[in-house]
Amino acid sequence: MAQWFIQRPQEHSHPAEIRVAEFLRSLDDQWTVVWGFYYTDRKKVEREADFLVIGPAGGALVLEVKNTLPRWFSSSGQWEREIDNPINQLMDEWNAVVRKVKEKGIRIWIAKALCVPGEEAPVEQESVQGILRSLLVFGDDLEDWLRRVWLRLLGDRVRFPVSNQTRDELLACVGVSVGECSSDVFVDHTEDLFRRQFRGRFELLERLQDNRQLLVRGGPGCGKTWYAIEQAARYAGQGKEVLFLVYNLALTEQVRRLIAMRRLETGSVRVVGWEKLFLELAAAGGKMTPPEEGGIDVLRDFYEEKLPDRIRSLLDDPEARKVWPLFDALVADEAQDHDTRWKEGESKGWWEVYRALLREEGEAPASVFYDPDQRPPFRNPGRFDAGDLALGWSQPCHVTLGTGLRYTRPLLMFLQRHRHPAINGLLESPGTGRPVARGP
Repeated sequence: MAQWFIQRPQEHSHPAEIRVAEFLRSLDDQWTVVWGFYYTDRKKVEREADFLVIGPAGGALVLEVKNTLPRWFSSSGQWEREIDNPINQLMDEWNAVVRKVKEKGIRIWIAKALCVPGEEAPVEQESVQGILRSLLVFGDDLEDWLRRVWLRLLGDRVRFPVSNQTRDELLACVGVSVGECSSDVFVDHTEDLFRRQFRGRFELLERLQDNRQLLVRGGPGCGKTWYAIEQAARYAGQGKEVLFLVYNLALTEQVRRLIAMRRLETGSVRVVGWEKLFLELAAAGGKMTPPEEGGIDVLRDFYEEKLPDRIRSLLDDPEARKVWPLFDALVADEAQDHDTRWKEGESKGWWEVYRALLREEGEAPASVFYDPDQRPPFRNPGRFDAGDLALGWSQPCHVTLGTGLRYTRPLLMFLQRHRHPAINGLLESPGTGRPVARGP
């Protein structure tokens, strides 16, 4: 593991920072990472920066992390939400480090980049939302750190090694004291700091860790997917094989990539969309192939009627179920899209299948995240009832998250102009203030 110096207060670490930190943990002991350091900006105000990464060769990288990349409107020259150009903040941090390096006479190259781990863009693209691509590091770049980050930003300078003395002098410039400490003690201390840093962002899961099953309800933007990913990683950390269910195809790919970035050391997490899972399970009774012709109505009939009917029939066939995969724990995001009833007026629905894939069935650990107001209007409303989610579980604990904060002003105004019973719940859910869990 890289040598870490964690100076970032827990309450200042937003989710994107934590994602980047989790990736940087995979770097070997030739690297040094400072998480949090102070600098003075161009207005002479003391500010806090995110990461300084020092490599074994080439130099160091000032990395400023953002949850999202704000939009730049070329017609007005203004940034979304009237914020300052995010590059200005990065330049202030970089200039502050370069200035100190020059004052101390340290011979090392300092590179800079704005990191947005939740987004992607081709390296060849000239700019993204008004910012040069050469100044940006995205999630897909992190996965190819040496080539798409270090070599791209430092170029031929990687031919020159960074000595321990140079590294220590640079660390001193950003307020890090490199004391004498055995490697074992340092690693143990660093791991403890990591645990405290990450735990601070998921206090809810800490408080509920003794509950066997969680049914978590929350509106848009309150962090359900982040909680789901963290809970899956925690189950895996206990050596469990985890089934992570997602409904939306695009979100399935995103969650799969985010789980891969966690670099799990024990257990496993399989992220799968319901369509792919059902097709795999249905194969126990003979292969089923989605229709290629006939339009949307034919596809809906296949996925909402024929495919579930095949799965339901196999539930009563012990021999067929022998080839079904088994897991130790379940995490489900977008649970409102997974039918709780096979037909209107019936019960159990798809969840009867999901429990059949768990070794302990209804006694197994499970965390289900949902928002009834986000169920698409084209899905049959009579096949989902939030009250039915608790059926079949041995010890369900009901949790309601606080209000969300996700909507931009244009989106909120759009929703307000197009009021409809199907989206009224979405309009009422956003609020202000930090989300606080309510229970039971």
